[in-house]
Formats: sequence, structure tokens, C-alpha cells
Amino acid sequence: MTKQMEKEQGLTGGTDLTVTDGEIDALIKSVYEDIGKAPPKKGEMTIKASAVDEAKEALNIAAGKNKFLEGQKLAQAAVKADKELSFGTAAVNYDKALECFANALDHGFPKGDDKRKAICTTMLSYADRLQMLILEYCDPSLGLKESTDTIPARTQLNNKRRDVFSAMTKVNFQALSRGVDLRKRAKAAQEKDLTFAAYVLYAECLDCFMTYMAESGSKDKNERIMGIVMETLEIAEKLKKEI
Repeated sequence: MTKQMEKEQGLTGGTDLTVTDGEIDALIKSVYEDIGKAPPKKGEMTIKASAVDEAKEALNIAAGKNKFLEGQKLAQAAVKADKELSFGTAAVNYDKALECFANALDHGFPKGDDKRKAICTTMLSYADRLQMLILEYCDPSLGLKESTDTIPARTQLNNKRRDVFSAMTKVNFQALSRGVDLRKRAKAAQEKDLTFAAYVLYAECLDCFMTYMAESGSKDKNERIMGIVMETLEIAEKLKKEI
């Protein structure tokens, strides 16, 4: 028996798995004929895959745009309530607007660095105003101040703040710098026995530090500030018990 005959009858140890392009095309054609469809042309599958990716991105951006528009409405409501001294409504709407804008940024809306930076600047001003409202109207030791509605307890606000800062950091937000500044302010408040203010500022400081650590991607930098984070956390927990 010749080697060729042995090969044809499967008696050799190896099997020739080489398949030509023509054989692949014939196989594809036969499969599509079996299901009654025309086989795709060469390169068409790549084009379809690209189209699917583009469609997914478009849907993602559309979802971001919807969140952005929702955030705009909430921000307008917040500013209006703020002017009318409805600080409770204002605080809630600032908080929700920040969440919506962060969600929009995470979904890639809007496009363009300048527009995204502009949104972050606006978001930072809302975060500052929300912080001010909390400091002014949430301190249980001060009692109620002039307002047409009651501001929620601090625990009902800023529950998504770290997510908000994370989205902003991906654009241009300097989480570490803000954290350092907040820590200085918190320490000054603590030295004046302003327990509530110190706690609020330390809590936001921690969110800034944690956001920085999550987004920096630098093990060395994270290790350098970990000691400060742990010290700040210990102080904040102590102050929390005194409120």
C-alpha cells in the first residue's frame, strides 16, 4: 500500500487539516443555501460588526443626552428654589442634577473637551452650593433657619458624590487638590469646635481622596496618601459620634 493510499484511508498517524480559501467559500455558500439566504460578501461581516459598534455607541450617547437634559431641568429647579429660599428643594435638586450630569459624562455626552470641561465647572459650582446649604441648614445644633421648606438630613444627600467626582475626574476635576483644601477647612472648623462643619468637610475630603486613589492608577501615589486617608477617616468617625 502506497503512502498516498494510506493517507486516503486514514492509516497514517497525522491528518492533513489544510483548507483552501475556495473550500471555505464553498462551505459558507452551502450553509447559507441550506437556510435560504444569500451568503455575505467578503468584508461584509466586518462592516456589520463595525455598524453594531457604532449603533451601541449611538445608543450610549443618546442615554447620556437624556440624562444631561434631565440634569438641566433639575439644575434649573434647584436655582429657582434657591432664589425662593426653598433650601430643602434646592438641595435635593442640586444633588440629583449632579448625579444626572455625572451619568451623562459617563455615557460620553457631550462630545468635545471644551463642552465637557464646561459641564464640570458648572457641576463644581453646584457641589459648592450644596455643601454650603448643608453647612448652613443641616447642623442639628443650630436649629431651623429661615426657609420655606425643610432641608433633608445630610445623610439623605450626596450618596452618589464619589460617583460624581469620579465622572468629573475623568474630564479635568482635581480631586486630590480639592481634598487637601477641604482637609484644611475641616481642621480649622474642628479647632473652633464646629463639630458638624468639621465632619461634613472631612467626609467630602475623604470622597475626594478615595476618588483620586481609584482614578490615579498609581500604586506609589496611593501608598503615599493612604496614611492621610486613614487618619482623616479616624477623625471623621470620631466627629460623627459627637453630632
